[in-house]
Amino acid sequence: MIFLMIFIKTLAIVIGFSSALVNDIYTFLFLRDFRITKKERDVFDLLANVNLTCAFILAISFLFSFIYEIDFVKEDILIATAVILLIVLINELLFRRIVVPVLANFRLNSDYMDVEQVVVLRKVGLTLNGVSVISWIYLLLIFQFGLTNDFFVTGYILGDYMFISSVTILLMNFIYRTKKTGPNLNQENNAQQI
Repeated sequence: MIFLMIFIKTLAIVIGFSSALVNDIYTFLFLRDFRITKKERDVFDLLANVNLTCAFILAISFLFSFIYEIDFVKEDILIATAVILLIVLINELLFRRIVVPVLANFRLNSDYMDVEQVVVLRKVGLTLNGVSVISWIYLLLIFQFGLTNDFFVTGYILGDYMFISSVTILLMNFIYRTKKTGPNLNQENNAQQI
């Protein structure tokens, strides 16, 4: 039973991390033109479903481990995992319910959305996906090393996680500023109005 739980957790973490990484890469590639096509939205929906499913499977497997094998999962590990899984869930819901639908409906000639809102949503999308990747990496680290190492205490894990997530947010914003790609929306909107 323990080996099955370990296998399920490992599989969920690896697939969740992989889909978060692919989602991050696709966000960077798809948003070069400042909009999301129907096909791109379908890819984002698929990746979000995979991430949410993996997070759910991981949460259930940790819960079963905690219920049936109290010695196997320390309380600190369970708390840290729960917090990080909650962040993964919030990230996915924000990206899927706010960023993707608005950018999918945006067209260069639309009057209802200003350019600044598109730029902010694009930056938010990149940042959310960066934090999602870091979250899955931390879940992998917790699972690999936290079960056997007494140094892993909730405060250390979550403190390090918050620090690395903050660095990721700054890094994603720096990357966004240095790699601005896509059309100059101000010039195109001004040209359409003339």
